[in-house]
This record gives sequence, C-alpha cells and structure tokens, in this order.
Amino acid sequence: MILSSEIDIARKRLYANGIKFEEFKNIDDKELKRIKESVKTANDSLFSVIPEHQHLSDVMTKYLNVMRYLGSTNTNNDLPTFDAKIVFLIEAVDPELKMYKTYLEQSVILKSQISAEEKLAKKMALMQKFNNQKGTIESNIRLKVGFYDNKLLAYEIAYFKAIRCREELMPVVNHAHFHKIEAIFGEANGFQNISTKDNDELILKAEDYISKYGSNINTLSFHLLYQSELLGLNSVDERVIFFILVMDKSLKILDIYNNESVWDEIKRRNLEEIGYYNKNLVYLEKAYQEKFVPDFKPWGMKKEVKI
Repeated sequence: MILSSEIDIARKRLYANGIKFEEFKNIDDKELKRIKESVKTANDSLFSVIPEHQHLSDVMTKYLNVMRYLGSTNTNNDLPTFDAKIVFLIEAVDPELKMYKTYLEQSVILKSQISAEEKLAKKMALMQKFNNQKGTIESNIRLKVGFYDNKLLAYEIAYFKAIRCREELMPVVNHAHFHKIEAIFGEANGFQNISTKDNDELILKAEDYISKYGSNINTLSFHLLYQSELLGLNSVDERVIFFILVMDKSLKILDIYNNESVWDEIKRRNLEEIGYYNKNLVYLEKAYQEKFVPDFKPWGMKKEVKI
C-alpha cells in the first residue's frame, strides 16, 4: 500500500504539468540528442547506484526513481520543459517503446464494429469483449513491460508519431487502423500522375514489404498513416496503389464488383470474403485495373445496376 502511494505521488508530481505538453514540437534533433546523453549519464551514475527496493522489481525500481527524479524541482534543471522531461522518462524506462508496441499488438473491438453487427448473438459477444479489453490490454502490458502507466502510454504514442516514426517501421499492428486510413481513398485523383514505370517500382516495393511484414491490414494501414516516407511513398496515389498491391493484388474487390449488381451484396461479400470494405476503394481498383492491368479478366460480369 505504501509503495502504491509512493508511485502515485511520483506520477502526480511529474504529470501535474501535463497542461504544458506541446506534442514534442519543441524537441528538435539537437535537443533529442542532448536528452539521450543525459539519460546515459544518469544510467551510468545516478540510477545505477540506487539500491533495489525489496518489494519492487528492477524495472519498477528504476521507473519509480526516474519519476521521482523528474518530479523534483532541484535535480533536473537541464530539462527545462515538460516535453523534455517526458522524452527523458521514455528514453530512461522504455526506450524500445515496449508499452506502445504491446498496445498495438492487441486486437481490439471498436464501437463501430458492434453497431454494424446485425446478428444479436455476435453483437453481444463483441460487447463482452469490448468491455473486457481494457483490462486485458493492461495485463498484457504489465506482463511484457513490467509496469503499466496509462499516461506514459499516451505520451509514447505522441512521441512515436512526432519523432520515432521517422526511424523504423512498427513491426506488428493488430490494433484496428483501417477505418483511420479510409480518408485517403477519397483523396486519390485516379492515378493520373503515376506512370507505368512508377507502378513497376511500386510492385517491387510491395513484394519486398510483404516478404517482411506480410499482408496484415492493420500493420499496413498504420505504416501508410504514419510512416509512408520510410516506405518511399510520396503521394496519396502511391499510398493507395501500395495498399492495393499489398492487400489485393489479384483485384478480388474488383472481381466482386463485376460479379454483383447491388451495392449491399458487394459490401456483404467484401466483408465476408476479404474482411474490409470501402466504396471508394472499389472505384480505385477499377481505375487501377483500367490503367495498369488492361488484360484483367473477371470471373464473370453481371448487369451494372449497382443500386
């Protein structure tokens, strides 16, 4: 109980200035390097000589003492901003962002999924999973990281998007992200500025990507949302084509479209056979096929009513 109170006090002291958080906009490369060097110095001197607490793991002992250090008004004048303190905290206790990575590895149920489910039994099962998933995620993070801090998790998410996303691709994402990327399907301009040579290069990039990351829709959506530069994708059209090449190179979506005459049936088959659906993506596959795969032959063609 005393330990829990100590940890809570240390957190409150540090996070009390959270209102001053600026999304790491004041952390440039020079400042980031300086903070990392400060962390190394502290690891080699201050934190390395702190005695282990008999009731805490090594990980929790360091976490508690780093929090205390950052919450002090006298011992860290070289970290003048709240953002700098949070960078120090992350680099000191979770430099590999294990908390955020573990969070992303969890499959989650979205409220939109529950609303869209028509069968009562499945809807009730989804609701139960939805109600339990917060505790499940927290337990898995504690197991892998050694502690759980919901505020630190939020700051790690912001830190990754602002800084770390430029360094390496996130390895695995099972957290739902397709719904977040759907907006780009409405921004594409029909691949007018994409040449055959460009498409050939995208095919090679997609094949290399699949060999490393597979065809996980959430991992891909995450990469296209936050790390498209690391993939060498410079425009919305390139990102859309890359999505098609990784997730549906055989143009199954277009095949379903050509074989059905009613949009409700097209949607149903997409969700059942492919696992996702977006009306704009259907049209984009059609535009892609007409420009780059003119010899595409669907299994059959039905009257184009599409009502």
